Amino acid sequence: MLNVLIGKVVTELIDCLGPSASPTLLDMGNQTFSITPAEMEDLVRTTGTRKANALLKLSERHVTGKTVTKLRETRSATLEAVLKDEAGKVPMTRSFYETLGFVSAESIDVNSRHGAMVMDLNKDLVEDYGFRKKYTLVINNGTSEHLFCQESFFKNAHQLTEIGGYMLHALPFMKYVNHGFFNYQPAFFQDLAAANGYEIMRLEIADRNGSLADLLKPSDTLTRFWEWSDHLTENEDGNLLIVALLQKKTAASFAIPLQGKYFEDIESEEHRRTYKAQTRAPRPSKGFYFNDPEKLKYPVSRWKYRVKHKLLVILRKITRAAFIRLWPDL
Repeated sequence: MLNVLIGKVVTELIDCLGPSASPTLLDMGNQTFSITPAEMEDLVRTTGTRKANALLKLSERHVTGKTVTKLRETRSATLEAVLKDEAGKVPMTRSFYETLGFVSAESIDVNSRHGAMVMDLNKDLVEDYGFRKKYTLVINNGTSEHLFCQESFFKNAHQLTEIGGYMLHALPFMKYVNHGFFNYQPAFFQDLAAANGYEIMRLEIADRNGSLADLLKPSDTLTRFWEWSDHLTENEDGNLLIVALLQKKTAASFAIPLQGKYFEDIESEEHRRTYKAQTRAPRPSKGFYFNDPEKLKYPVSRWKYRVKHKLLVILRKITRAAFIRLWPDL
């Protein structure tokens, strides 16, 4: 679904491109519009977009918060019809993107809902369908985790993006139990970018309402993330997303990444040459090193971290033993 998180990221991006740009967009997986009028007001306020008035009018004219709430619960075809524009032809999601300034907004999926082009994203779109069109922005908003062939999917994203264009991924990070086949880690996008020469524009932890933590800023966020992750989001399931905005810089073919921290373990010179590009990728000067081939480094002293971790492990064991003793039949 097109939620306020994706709405904010895309709005900020197109505002940066400037009014003279003629950007095109592709959704990998069709998306049902699910931004309520109240969320649209928040989007306009937080992004400061120059399209504020047009977006607010679009939201008021086409959809109500009550309709969106029902749609989230049922996803029925009848309710989806309510989200079409005045002409009854263009889906609300496309209307949102075109209002932002995209000259075209298309999608690919295994069904034709919202006017999507019907293709299987498990397959190579160039080889199997001869589809070679390229776009300024390619969005993977909760699609790839439902597909088994990850190599094909991310290769397709690479091939669909024009040089200088962007790939936006918003995918399950924590929780999302049985939501799809996969959850994703920050290192996945660090090494994907390193192998293919992408520039990482954004790498964040988020929920559907917006960003919660910037993983590009030096911090010990990930070394203690589990301590406070349950308090990050108001989502009753504690579901958290990882958001990566990557810019494609070259015309090079898609390259499969290796997890960079294991580069020094490669014995074959041939294999070392295959993954050598990843060693040239920029890394933060401080903070958590996602894919450094050396051992992980922490901005807090290692002995303090180990002592704290050991004490927490002991506390858990004591708590568990007491629980079993008090309630042995549970």
